[in-house]
Amino acid sequence: MKIGVFVPKTAPSAGGGHSFQSEILRGLSVADPSQHQFVELTPEGVASNYGSHPTVQNRTNTPLNLEAARLNLDVVWHLSPLLFQFTQIPFIYTVWDLQHRLQPFFPEVSVTGWTWESRDSHYRTILPRAARIVTGTRQGKNEISAFYGISESNIKVIPFPAPCFENDATAIEPQIKSFLSKNPR
Repeated sequence: MKIGVFVPKTAPSAGGGHSFQSEILRGLSVADPSQHQFVELTPEGVASNYGSHPTVQNRTNTPLNLEAARLNLDVVWHLSPLLFQFTQIPFIYTVWDLQHRLQPFFPEVSVTGWTWESRDSHYRTILPRAARIVTGTRQGKNEISAFYGISESNIKVIPFPAPCFENDATAIEPQIKSFLSKNPR
């Protein structure tokens, strides 16, 4: 199977989203190529071939859909809930969390950023159309099913990876010491 992995670029300062995407890509780079072929797709790379994102009414000619057809992909896996584009082939959608439903008073969903209304509308539009949904925990699976009426059989729990430096404390130690020496309390 040929799988396109759609990955918006995030800065390391973005935190968990950046770590998640980086670790998935690192893992896929060492995966057994006899099983599946993975192709990394970025919004910047796709847009450079096809231009900007079209209107919602014109979903068949999205840059990602055109690139998926050109590469003869079987499925597209969205690693991030951000910058989603529909495709005419099946897609896998990743849900990091649904905390906007549980903690709607947090500033990032009530005052600034991706608002509660936008998040909820986004998930209501996309989740029912996904061939599969990936989340990191059983609790996340239960929330997706309960909040959006998605069949549990369509939701797969794949524990989200820890950053590779977590497995090698010596790799991060110089960075920590440098940070602490520049930022004393």
